Amino acid sequence: MPAFDRLLNSDILSDAWKQILTKFREGRLAQLMTLKPIEVYHATLPYDLDGAHLEVEFRAYVENILQKRFQNALSFLTLDFSQLGSNVLHYNCHVTVKVNMDYQNMGNYLNHQYANRTFHLLDNRIELTILNFKLGYTDHLITAEIPLRIKANYKKLRHTGLITVLAKGKLKYQPATYKVSVVDISYSTQTRNILLKGTNLIYYSRIIQALEDFMQFNIKDELDNGLKLAKEKLTAFNEETPLVQGEMDTLELERIELLDQKASGIFLAEGKIKIMP
Repeated sequence: MPAFDRLLNSDILSDAWKQILTKFREGRLAQLMTLKPIEVYHATLPYDLDGAHLEVEFRAYVENILQKRFQNALSFLTLDFSQLGSNVLHYNCHVTVKVNMDYQNMGNYLNHQYANRTFHLLDNRIELTILNFKLGYTDHLITAEIPLRIKANYKKLRHTGLITVLAKGKLKYQPATYKVSVVDISYSTQTRNILLKGTNLIYYSRIIQALEDFMQFNIKDELDNGLKLAKEKLTAFNEETPLVQGEMDTLELERIELLDQKASGIFLAEGKIKIMP
């Protein structure tokens, strides 16, 4: 899925972890003695993606010492480090990354990716050229208004014309398979051309199936590549201050939310803050 690929392969995740480490290097270590998880970083940053504007919100929490085993806490408080395990000064860090984009900017992004591109359906019997996208949200469904240039080729029938497709469907994410898809698609057309209306009636169900097959994305590779890139950048940053280091272990897309004015993707990154590693 191109948008996720661009985001996950940017510096967004590694920059957030750098900010977390910077907080600790500036004297936040004492807060590890509190009784609740510490919010060490909260920021909302703008981001541009191929002419589309979005916001990326970060929240980072680090466990405190009293969330660890009592004996380790007691050893730390009494400065008896002989009883501490090798990872006692490794604190779990939980980072939530929420990516927000309104529907107008989602349309801008899709226009940059797909406008004026031609797609072939049904064994090249139908050729579609997308002119632009206008997205919205109604009754828990994402909606799209898509003007198209269509060329229909069937036996001796040859016709080219303009048609506007009004489509809607449900955006679905399956964490177990890492698949993002648009399902339960339906659409109507706006055209005065009798031939195009007839073509739509003949091929409606097959067009629906073709659209649902097309609107499926697996983001596993994108998550893996994003995690790998963030780890590489953190390794280089850790070399600057050996006493406090960061480690990013996992990266997952938790869910996708569709709201009235925007869509959000929520990513979870888990790792550690290591003191005197």
